[in-house]
Amino acid sequence: MQSNLSEIKKYQQQREERFHQSLFKDQIQNIDSTIQDDSNNPDFVKVIVICTFTNETIATKEKIICSDNDVQIIEKDDVVEQQDLSECAKKEIVTYIERSFIECCKLLKSNYIEKFDVIKLPICSANGIRIPNEYDIRQFIKLSKIKNNNEEFNKSLGSMDTKHLFGLLISSLIFQDSQIEEALFELLFQNINLENAIKLLLITVQYESKKQHYFFKLIKHLYYFSKGLLKETYDNYLQKIVQNGMKPKQLQVEKPNFIKLITQLHIFKINSTILYPLFKQQESYLFQYYKPIIEKKSFTVHRNLDCPEGREQSDFPHIYYLKNNENQTILVAVQYEISGDILIFQEYQEKFIKYNDNYLGLIEFKNQGKEFIVFDDGYPEYMENSFPQWIGRKKRRMLVFDYFSDKRYDKPRLFEVKCYNINTNQYDEIITQEPHYDDQKGSFILKLKDIALIPSTRNFVLHKKGDNLKEQQIYLCHGKQNRHTFHLELHEGISVFQGFCISVVSICSKGLRMLQHSESDDHSPVHVIQFQDKNTEIESEALWDKEDAQQEYHIQINSDRILDIFQSIETQIHPFNCVYKTNQQMIVMYKQKLSTLKKLGYLICKSETKYCIILIKLENHNSLLIKSLKGDSELNDSMMKKIGNAIYQFSDKNQHLSHIDEIIHEDSRFNPFHLNSLSVAMIYKYLQDKIEIPEQITMKQISNLIEKEHDNIKKEPLLIKQQQVSQFHIFTIERFIFNKIFDQMMNYYIEKYQERQNQVDLKKKQLKEKYSKEDLIKSLEIKNQYLPNSDIPYFEAINELKLINLYKTPTEMLKQFQYVLVLIRGVAFECNQKEEIIAMDDELPILIWVALISDVPNLYAKIQFVDDYIQEIENEKRILTNLRVSLDYISKEWKL
Repeated sequence: MQSNLSEIKKYQQQREERFHQSLFKDQIQNIDSTIQDDSNNPDFVKVIVICTFTNETIATKEKIICSDNDVQIIEKDDVVEQQDLSECAKKEIVTYIERSFIECCKLLKSNYIEKFDVIKLPICSANGIRIPNEYDIRQFIKLSKIKNNNEEFNKSLGSMDTKHLFGLLISSLIFQDSQIEEALFELLFQNINLENAIKLLLITVQYESKKQHYFFKLIKHLYYFSKGLLKETYDNYLQKIVQNGMKPKQLQVEKPNFIKLITQLHIFKINSTILYPLFKQQESYLFQYYKPIIEKKSFTVHRNLDCPEGREQSDFPHIYYLKNNENQTILVAVQYEISGDILIFQEYQEKFIKYNDNYLGLIEFKNQGKEFIVFDDGYPEYMENSFPQWIGRKKRRMLVFDYFSDKRYDKPRLFEVKCYNINTNQYDEIITQEPHYDDQKGSFILKLKDIALIPSTRNFVLHKKGDNLKEQQIYLCHGKQNRHTFHLELHEGISVFQGFCISVVSICSKGLRMLQHSESDDHSPVHVIQFQDKNTEIESEALWDKEDAQQEYHIQINSDRILDIFQSIETQIHPFNCVYKTNQQMIVMYKQKLSTLKKLGYLICKSETKYCIILIKLENHNSLLIKSLKGDSELNDSMMKKIGNAIYQFSDKNQHLSHIDEIIHEDSRFNPFHLNSLSVAMIYKYLQDKIEIPEQITMKQISNLIEKEHDNIKKEPLLIKQQQVSQFHIFTIERFIFNKIFDQMMNYYIEKYQERQNQVDLKKKQLKEKYSKEDLIKSLEIKNQYLPNSDIPYFEAINELKLINLYKTPTEMLKQFQYVLVLIRGVAFECNQKEEIIAMDDELPILIWVALISDVPNLYAKIQFVDDYIQEIENEKRILTNLRVSLDYISKEWKL
């Protein structure tokens, strides 16, 4: 053992001697012979490069130890270099250059001390980052003489290895030779990998290259890419690094402020403190968009929609431009789908990619278009521990919208906004000024001077909440100029980014579930009532355009008589009909015809069809759920009370109904909104402080985590204990967790099932190109008795399936899949003279048709995502199996 240690020490001593003059182990023997002693040559002048080191170590290199027998011997690196600073914090590199060369270099000329016939070049370096040696400087001087001879210059560069190139790059930065610097970058970029990108970041930052900003962004985006936030490699060099063997876990975090790079043999640790100045510069640049303005500014917002009037919910993407008075584009927003996030960028691009260089933030839809949250360009809060300091920051909530009035045909919609001020780190509360009704003009009036040219519900003023009418602090004025152009006037206290986002939210497609095909020739669901007054416009929204309230009632029962209870309900639900019934649930539906509606002599809507759907379902042995799935909230609410009364009447006669908990509202025998609001608010607050979600987690672990937190919540003394509220806990915890990890989990499923999805998509495309709709229906052998008289049969179910993209939890997605099945059965019920569709052979071809026409992205992954989570509800999961069978039939069995 002693002899082995002696051998190791001897070997280390030899290594140190070999690297005494240079870092390059493969060129040591050549270096001594090429460096000449010119100290006594009068044609040469002495150059002293004085390196002053900071106290903090910026970079270290460690060997990966695989076993106890491995020896911790680290070869000298080409960039990461440790200095012995025990004696002093300065080092001098001495070399000699030709006097004639001084005239060619401004830096040498300005630092020449004639009295001592010497040139002194002071540079600042950090321990851990390589400094140039005499050989590097000599090679640089040699190249400088031939840099205008392209052939010889390129040949000389091409003969050098990466280590020499790094040494030359450092020398070119010290001597400020941009021509050689650019040539070296071009050469190093040709086959760049992650390790070299990190080293170039260190060199460019330490020696203040103009490219330091680029490499800072490059490493930042490599982190975003490795964590799954940046979905595409928008930059050529970023793509090269990924293609050249970048592994998902190569970039990690060591403590809060260390970049950890793991290669095959070594671990590099980079102190991200060196990046702080670059981070601050980037923040200062973005400050122009996020900081509140100090004087009034005017802009124009353009909405780029190539679609018919009233059909703004189609023909995506929708693009919005913010332009100044010189017609220069300041900001751009893009919306790819209904209720999808709206991304904000600094300028127009051929491809809008979230988290790229120009990305500024997003508008996130909440609560079915009633709430919106605007974030800046930071990473998600739950990924805070995945990023080192100064590489990025957590995203901030720049705006929180809350529409506190429903959309209606006779009055503009009102909202309030919490507006984050980055100067004060506080939220300013602002609210829309409510217009007053003018009896003579028969419309709502809002004074906007020349800001609004035509009436519109998008004409509004935002002022500070709580101000009296005489002393209102105005933040924003918004007025319609023409169909797709709006005037935006910003006042002190709000930023350009925030103002643009408010405008976009007010004019974008909210994604409400309100589009149904008209049975008339005119398919437009919205018609405008024009008044002579130019200060408002009432956009009619037929009765069904109200946002779904998603009512839920819960009644305690004895389940021994569930079928009798269902029978009792059927007798009292006219004009609804039961379209589906088992021993655990029933679904009732009403097909509502809405005739022509007029207001003040103006046509608002023509005849339309509306489906109202309600689910009655046994949740456990003593609880029955009554839930509105779709339709007009008032109509459904009235029917749900009828259903509740039917249950109570049956139970009063048969004594099978338990007492309702005292938490129920005193004016109603069942009130779900009170339960839901209490539960969600309190549990979210509890979870925010308590729950921890691992970076890597399986569906089974998620399920166990939810059960665990559910049990913990039951023990909390301040949380509600009543049984009616308890059933909300699991859904609330599930929503909280999946909102944080949905993107990461879904990306895994998309990648796993990409091949199957590609097969489905290709076959769909081929089928649609080859056959007409009639031929496809005929090929599926859908029976005539189940075919509605419609241009696109079962378009209701097709539209509903497309809305699966709105949901992020498996339970919500499963319910949405079930709604699709409900609509299929409901429409079939109407077509077949109110006879239920019973045979699976009749139902499956219709489901295949719906899956074929819907074109839902990554549907295969979404089905499996739900299937892996929902473990014990086989009866409800049958729709998932049928959908999977439908996709497999399309891709594998349907012959062209």
